[in-house]
Amino acid sequence: MDAKARLLKVVPNPQPHCPIEDAEETPAARRLHCRHYDDCLDAAIAGDWPGFSCQRCGAFVPLSPLSEERDLRGLLELSARALASNENKKE
Repeated sequence: MDAKARLLKVVPNPQPHCPIEDAEETPAARRLHCRHYDDCLDAAIAGDWPGFSCQRCGAFVPLSPLSEERDLRGLLELSARALASNENKKE
């Protein structure tokens, strides 16, 4: 990469979009495995958008396998805690 390319930082550019009703449409509108996805989701919430699209964004950076594993591990731990909490309430 040359010096000029390093100076040009591409920033995420989510666009307002109608809400996604069908889960099968999500991959076409959003890049869920992008490192910037959480920031774009925050921008959509702050802008009170009904939904957003990544289709015109040129800042896609794939998540690393390690970050995906960490996110999945956190989700599994949270799910296990919720299930345990539910079981404790039943007793």
